[in-house]
Amino acid sequence: MLNLLYNVGMTKCTISNCSNESIAKGFCNAHYLRNKKGKDMELPVQQYNKTKTCIECGENTKGKGGFLRCQKHYSLHKRKELKAKLIKKLGGKCAMCQGIFPPAVFDFHHTENKIEDISFMFLNRSESAIFKELEKCVLFCANCHRIHHHGN
Repeated sequence: MLNLLYNVGMTKCTISNCSNESIAKGFCNAHYLRNKKGKDMELPVQQYNKTKTCIECGENTKGKGGFLRCQKHYSLHKRKELKAKLIKKLGGKCAMCQGIFPPAVFDFHHTENKIEDISFMFLNRSESAIFKELEKCVLFCANCHRIHHHGN
């Protein structure tokens, strides 16, 4: 009976980019619970760090951070992920030149009633607050943003 429910070690999780072993219904434990609760299945699964060292710098994580990173690299990783998500939400290309660039090139330009700079909101605001402020923005590449503010 146990083998019918759990096939530990038999196959990998059926979710793309998940390297965990399948536990039940073709899912690893994290994806099984997400599926059961109706949560987003595409979010990355946090791995357990047995060595307690950061995959970026090799420093001891001291139990802080996440996604196999020390606190500093975890914060940088989360900021990059969030910026990529915001860029995708705004169409992924510059509103002026229609260029498609790496995320580091893009700026969020406010068109109305700016409350706070989006990049500063990354540090201590919720995603919902950031998305609310994002509704007032357009996506510019760095060159077009400078041209827009300073002219020729």
